[in-house]
Amino acid sequence: MDPRRTVLALDLYLRLDFTHASGQYGQASKQIQELSEVLNALPLHPWRPHAERFRNGNGVYMKLCNFLRLDPEYPGRGLKAANQLEQVVWDEFAGDRAMLASVAAGIRSAAEVVRQSERNGLFTEDEFPEGQILTRLHIIRERNRSSVREAVSRFSGKGPLKCQICGFDFRARYGRLGETYIECHDVVPVSKMKIRTKPDLVPVCSNCHRMVHRVRPWLDRPQLRSIIL
Repeated sequence: MDPRRTVLALDLYLRLDFTHASGQYGQASKQIQELSEVLNALPLHPWRPHAERFRNGNGVYMKLCNFLRLDPEYPGRGLKAANQLEQVVWDEFAGDRAMLASVAAGIRSAAEVVRQSERNGLFTEDEFPEGQILTRLHIIRERNRSSVREAVSRFSGKGPLKCQICGFDFRARYGRLGETYIECHDVVPVSKMKIRTKPDLVPVCSNCHRMVHRVRPWLDRPQLRSIIL
């Protein structure tokens, strides 16, 4: 189960005061249809079986109903289909609506960045097929031109611009063609990345960058160095 879907659902559940007003909102209601549209726009597990049912109005409505069994203000029993992730999200956010609203807004904001980047052809299908928002946002940060220029300038001032993992020097290998060329890796883990934090980029060659991203969780520099040295 994807926690972002559950966070967005709980955010809507509390905003609608669904506990006391569930009878006013069916699968065709405006608010539920809007969330359905957001979920369908998000790159959340595109391979998931029954994706249409997973994100349609009825699926969103049932997701909201799942929270009834967790809500102490609900006089009934709620649905039995609620899962453990819903319990975790409820415990973390139900008592802190400001934090919940902030996280939900971050998910929506990140999704919009991803959608814009996909329309601009930033990603290819063989890259990060899991379609995770934060993973893709991580790559957007790594390819931000101003951040890359800043990192290249900072490391160039310390000597030849080399891969910080294997030491490859594009300038030494390719001459002027390779001058100032290098990729950058954001060393901030996805799990600790906040939507608007500045990336911490280090220069890496294309091969090392691919290897860093090849496993989850991503390898750090010492781990990859221990493999190649």
